Amino acid sequence: PDSDYNDWWSKDSATNIVGGGNLTIGTGTDQFYRSDYNAFIEDASTGTSPLPYCTTTGSLAESAGPVQFINGTTLSLTTSPTTSWFRPGNDHGATITTLGNDLANLFNFPMPTDFGGDPTRPFVLNNSECAPNCWNDSDIASQRVSCDIPSVNSVSRVFYTHGTDLSGSYMASAVMRLKKPVTVSSVATTYCSYVADNGLAAQGPTGTGLLAKIVLITMMRAYFDAGLLTDTASHIVQLPRVNVTYPGVGDSIQNTGAVSVIWNTTYLKWDGTAYTSEYPTPNPTPNGTPSYSENVTLTYAMKYSTSNKGPWLWAYDSSSTYPGQMPPSSSYAITATSTCVTQTWNNTSGLSDGQYYVMVEAYRNNLPLHYSYDVTKFTLKK
Repeated sequence: PDSDYNDWWSKDSATNIVGGGNLTIGTGTDQFYRSDYNAFIEDASTGTSPLPYCTTTGSLAESAGPVQFINGTTLSLTTSPTTSWFRPGNDHGATITTLGNDLANLFNFPMPTDFGGDPTRPFVLNNSECAPNCWNDSDIASQRVSCDIPSVNSVSRVFYTHGTDLSGSYMASAVMRLKKPVTVSSVATTYCSYVADNGLAAQGPTGTGLLAKIVLITMMRAYFDAGLLTDTASHIVQLPRVNVTYPGVGDSIQNTGAVSVIWNTTYLKWDGTAYTSEYPTPNPTPNGTPSYSENVTLTYAMKYSTSNKGPWLWAYDSSSTYPGQMPPSSSYAITATSTCVTQTWNNTSGLSDGQYYVMVEAYRNNLPLHYSYDVTKFTLKK
């Protein structure tokens, strides 16, 4: 209790323990019970315990406890749970899949392929072993989600499988999809989220640094893959790529009071390629019909600075802003339906000669969490 801590364990100004560090022992209501440690240890020679609730110290670290990771099920939400489960360390390694190998091409990042006998933490979706008793409580059951491994073009999102020593479909690295039907404002809908599960060994060929990078790129791959899932709950609207084509580095523009800024927007990865190899091949024709697009309205913001470190100002009225600030009103917002946009920056007459940075940001309407941007540099002169 806090009161006893203050009386017996707190320190005075000289850092001395006021109560001596020991709680008072006795049978009174304000005293505590203390017994020898051996009184609670099972007698190994006879297998008997001095008290009925005693146990051996060895059993505390002998078997797996409840290691459920997700309050979910692969079955109906009204049935008994079969939930995501991580096993203890297992020495049968992991094997990279074709999809896992594709991560190396997508992110230009070499993926380890040989885990040999390195200990992993394999996991499976449909296992109820060691589930805690409360798993069947109504309040927990009411929050249960359905879980599965999503597929694109019939290929499950599994990056590493596990050795064959375990029964069931154990994995070492995969993407899990979680769904939960809900009612919001009397409208039925389904919430969906994704978890990049990784049970790869932190030792051996990975190490903690490499493991962290693998976790990051599997999360990014899950984000890209969700763009190819067609049902409304599972689909994630992808971020477009913004590319400012004019002005550019080396351009020297005479300041006539206005500067034309030109950019194009495509649904591609940051390097101008398809998000993944499973997306349609990009149309090479400039401003041609895109091979992939999203049904979302984009709003653009244009900002400028004399340094690539900022501070940034709105091109509209030179008021203060910062990277990632959405247009505060329609006056600052730029809307366009074309993939190629030309926007006139009108109030440059008051700017002095020198180098300027222009940043164009693209926001998906009603999806403010992420945005795309491109920055260019040019010289302005009288």
